[in-house]
Amino acid sequence: MKKIISAFLITSLFISCSSSNDDNLNNEVILNTLPTKVVFNNNNSETFTYKNTSELSEISNSTGTKIFTYDAGNIVKVSIFQNNKVVETLDYKYANNIVSTETITYENGDKIIYLYEWITENHLKYTKVDVQNPESETGECFYTNGNLTKTVNILKNNDVTSTYENIYEYDTKQNPFVNIKSFNKINLLDSNYGKNNIIKTTMTTTHTSNGGTTTNSITTNSSYVYNSKNFPDKQTTKGLNSNGESTTNIKDYFYKN
Repeated sequence: MKKIISAFLITSLFISCSSSNDDNLNNEVILNTLPTKVVFNNNNSETFTYKNTSELSEISNSTGTKIFTYDAGNIVKVSIFQNNKVVETLDYKYANNIVSTETITYENGDKIIYLYEWITENHLKYTKVDVQNPESETGECFYTNGNLTKTVNILKNNDVTSTYENIYEYDTKQNPFVNIKSFNKINLLDSNYGKNNIIKTTMTTTHTSNGGTTTNSITTNSSYVYNSKNFPDKQTTKGLNSNGESTTNIKDYFYKN
């Protein structure tokens, strides 16, 4: 449940011929930069493998592998393997080169379907259909400059209505995953895969029932160490867990050009 849009780079006028060649070289290096590994502070890691240029072949970790299938330059299927068998598949259908439907099928045959409706190019509405569960979920996503900036999710379960509102803020540097072909298209609902890097998340949860309304808000902050190409080499995220305890999560990024 995951996805987005993207854009890129600006260069300046009034530069010499040799300076212009340097800029073109730098832009080419930036556009060809792809993540090969992400290492987490809990000793887990993810390894990224590519089939050609920027098309993703698989992401593997200690528990399994995600295999990516492309058609006409778009990711149309992700197969998740554990112990050499498929435990989950994600199928994507496109309309006008953007995802219109996502179908998640689990090993036991259960399915969840996401229906996406673009109101404008920066405003998305979605409906989650759980075939086995009468519980319904709808949501809206708002985007600015290729980044997911706000989500509002409404979940209804019996007499309780829960509203989850997330506000996201970003830096101006390159996102580690921005050059993976079609990756942002299938990660529409995930703030980690936009054009830039998330620096602050404000999560507000409201529960409404016959007993009244309760509201809770949590903020997480991320800081980065960047390399010479303005991609993050290290991400440190600090926040609170469900028990109100302070947490620190660290990711180290490795790339190929």
